[in-house]
Amino acid sequence: MKFKIVKGTALFEKLSELQAKCTECNKAARALADQQGANGFASGRNMIAGGIAALCFDDKPEGYRLLQQPNYYYPKVTKANRPLHDAIAALPTVGNDDLNGLLNYKFQTVCDGDKMYWASRPGVIWGEEQILVDTGKAKYEPVADMIEILESEYLRLQGK
Repeated sequence: MKFKIVKGTALFEKLSELQAKCTECNKAARALADQQGANGFASGRNMIAGGIAALCFDDKPEGYRLLQQPNYYYPKVTKANRPLHDAIAALPTVGNDDLNGLLNYKFQTVCDGDKMYWASRPGVIWGEEQILVDTGKAKYEPVADMIEILESEYLRLQGK
């Protein structure tokens, strides 16, 4: 199911505030990644923004361990890395629950034909005049201020 939330509604304002918080959280994480000389970072599991679960480097830095993805590393648990671990732990974050709480979206297992997947949060596209929400095949009851739209309008509003 696809929805739009138009500017001027209470839900649009709450989601816009959440987006602003996401931007600030990512700025803080980006600044810490830059201090470490990283090319980028990955947010933590179940996070929309902020936090650091991995730092991206071209080559493995001293004192880091390789994660499952190539070029993604995390500082080893050592005395020397304690200040970095503390800095990562102190980063602000926005989690799935923050978004899901506003939309009354429930984490769920979704079956799609012969495929099954975890739907931890809906897809959101932030716009200046509207916010688009895609719940895929998840079971969902929209909250106030959400207008269900067709796939064609969803694509049109994205400029596709």
